[in-house]
Amino acid sequence: LEHLLSLSHKAVGPCLRDPFGKIPASPPEHTPAHAHGPALCARLRSDVERCVAWDHVASPAVDTLRHTAGREYEDLLENSLRKLGIPFVTEQALRAEGHAKTPDIKLELPIAVKGRVVNWIDSKASFCDPLVHVERGAEQFQGYVNRFGPGMVVYWLGVIDEVADESVGDVLLVDDFPHEEDIIKLKLHARDARESQGGEEDE
Repeated sequence: LEHLLSLSHKAVGPCLRDPFGKIPASPPEHTPAHAHGPALCARLRSDVERCVAWDHVASPAVDTLRHTAGREYEDLLENSLRKLGIPFVTEQALRAEGHAKTPDIKLELPIAVKGRVVNWIDSKASFCDPLVHVERGAEQFQGYVNRFGPGMVVYWLGVIDEVADESVGDVLLVDDFPHEEDIIKLKLHARDARESQGGEEDE
């Protein structure tokens, strides 16, 4: 599409989502496809529709399903935190404050999970193997560590044992939200709360 119709990379996406609505009926002038006439565009429409229908990895429909699943697991994470009374800030709120790269959840007070300090939590609606974690996630998570300190990543569809066992240091990998007995919560002491309120009033 980019070559034959001289489309920009950004313009290809809408054509994949709606080939019969976005691919022109006739090739525009001064494009490589112009000499072939409307028949080529008809062929492109049919071929794109067929390719997208058979693409079970990166098609617009798959992207939509992936996004929906991701949102559902983020809701599950938020509900689990609320149930335990753990205060947090969402990714949307962090971005509104001006943070460019943020985890799904930033805890207002750190917790400890199985002896590991957790300041933030990222939710992944996927399965974690060494390829996924090292090549796609490690750099992203290190960015969170640099900004917010140690954190936790929940791979809801599972984590290969060897990857989970090696998750030492600043990023804890788990395949489910921890049980309450595995979590130690910090509490804001009354004195700290009064000082915090006093500081707000002084401002």
